[in-house]
Amino acid sequence: MVALQVPAAVGDWQDASEGFWSWRPRVVAPDGEISVFYRGRPGAVGVYLGVFRSQRQGAELVSSAHQMVSTRDQQWSDKEISTRAIRLPTGPFTVNQSRIASRYDDDRLLVWNWYRVGDVSTSSPYRAKLIEAAYRLWGGARAGTLIAVAAPYDVNADEAAAVLERFLAVMLPSLEAEIARSIAAPP
Repeated sequence: MVALQVPAAVGDWQDASEGFWSWRPRVVAPDGEISVFYRGRPGAVGVYLGVFRSQRQGAELVSSAHQMVSTRDQQWSDKEISTRAIRLPTGPFTVNQSRIASRYDDDRLLVWNWYRVGDVSTSSPYRAKLIEAAYRLWGGARAGTLIAVAAPYDVNADEAAAVLERFLAVMLPSLEAEIARSIAAPP
């Protein structure tokens, strides 16, 4: 098992001990996972990290079994699944985007997710598999992480997108540092 710690809060973002919503992605058989919340001046953000250090059949980073909302989920449903180009301090990046909504109240979340294999991030499952294969060929570790961040919105999902971009601009190095630490830590 991989023991993850809460990524260090940076700037205006503070670790929020209470959860703001019940949603979390359905991720099958990670070696370690954590779901945490942060509050900052722009709003609230939820973070999910699912680490796959020793990938094997049935416990793989790239899998159709992983879903932002399970088809069996009683509370949450997908409203739209797409990709979105965003801007980070490191440059442009594309994320997988899901707009999800509660079946019982007016809660709506904008969710961005992507993969990190070694030190490469991608939203493409095909590219993630190619990177894994390249690491295997050259003797590198195949460890990877599924990353998901979410923010609530009332009417316009662009409100949540602005919060997520501001969050990632400050917090992404902290998330990546925790991923690297957890993968490198002895089992």
